[in-house]
Amino acid sequence: IAAMTVEQAYRRYVERVDPALSAGDLAPRLIDTTIELGAIYRSHAVASEDDDSVLVEAPEAPSGRPGTRFPHVWLEEGVSTLDLAGDGLVLLAGPDGRDWIMAAASAGLAGHSLSAAARRLAGIEDDGALLLRPDGVIAWRSRHGAPDATTTLSDAIRRIGGR
Repeated sequence: IAAMTVEQAYRRYVERVDPALSAGDLAPRLIDTTIELGAIYRSHAVASEDDDSVLVEAPEAPSGRPGTRFPHVWLEEGVSTLDLAGDGLVLLAGPDGRDWIMAAASAGLAGHSLSAAARRLAGIEDDGALLLRPDGVIAWRSRHGAPDATTTLSDAIRRIGGR
């Protein structure tokens, strides 16, 4: 991510200040919001679903994949998804994700139900869930419900080093 950001900064320098320099070897120019908000983080604190080596995604078309920022969505009057990220992991579940919310409570985590519109942006079904890190990045996602949500969630928390 750092190398991509530096390359994008250099590309802008070449284009704006010194066009005599060659930008031919550089990656295509990305829009600023993609550079600033679209990074796909990979670390032990993210349970990646696949590794296609893509560095960014357009923030205006969120996928909900682990490693990306969860988008701003109003949940109720004056409360958005950005307000949910706190001191630790937070579980966000689809409208039918009661089992996930109960599993989160048993793990000592806050759990919130998403509207249908918000869960679509998260890339989960009505019975799916995700874990949101304090920095607003999605740490883990289950697109669907699980036969044993408590065990699945506990395994996910251990996998990302949350406990």
